[in-house]
Amino acid sequence: MTTIRLFCQGATARARVDGAITAGAVGIPVEITCDSAWDGLLRTIVFMTPVSRSAVSGVEDSAVVPGGVLVPGQHLYIAMEGRDDDGDPVIPTNWADCGVIRCSSAGTDEIEYPAVPGGGSGEDGGYYIPGVDPDGNLSWTASKSGMPAVVPANIKGPKGDTGAKGDTGAKGDTGAAGRTPVKGTDYWTASERQAMIDDVLAAIPVGDEVSY
Repeated sequence: MTTIRLFCQGATARARVDGAITAGAVGIPVEITCDSAWDGLLRTIVFMTPVSRSAVSGVEDSAVVPGGVLVPGQHLYIAMEGRDDDGDPVIPTNWADCGVIRCSSAGTDEIEYPAVPGGGSGEDGGYYIPGVDPDGNLSWTASKSGMPAVVPANIKGPKGDTGAKGDTGAKGDTGAAGRTPVKGTDYWTASERQAMIDDVLAAIPVGDEVSY
């Protein structure tokens, strides 16, 4: 059974096809895997060939390829769009190429069919690059000019409760031993200081003026 697996990492989409996609096939499943950038967004999956287009809104992790979009000889492309609760676009992906749709008439893929002229390459739709600053403000930077601006949002949660007080650390090492002052060398008592002053005064000849 043919299965398409679509992987969306932010605005980048990649597709892997197990089996062959044939025109007129019914119920080809698409398994969708998105990263956390898509959380909470309303998702729309879009199927397109150069001559047909179909979109399915409200998809989560799976979808089914609409039979009407399977035109033989054309490439099948798939993209995802993500919108916020207000319906504003947040993430549009690139187009993921799933390969050529094969003809299934008469149960064979060998039937010749007229070539369908391919359309020109579509304009680059651009994409948005998310960024979060240290204050928890989420913003989206457009990859090209002219894209609609996306309103930034703050995703920082409330401040948590103060944690429990930690255990008291181990006692530090004992400091180096201090030096015991020596009397008469490192300090004097009040009476000793006065005695030294008296000795100085007694040695001064009477009548000389002394300045302190």
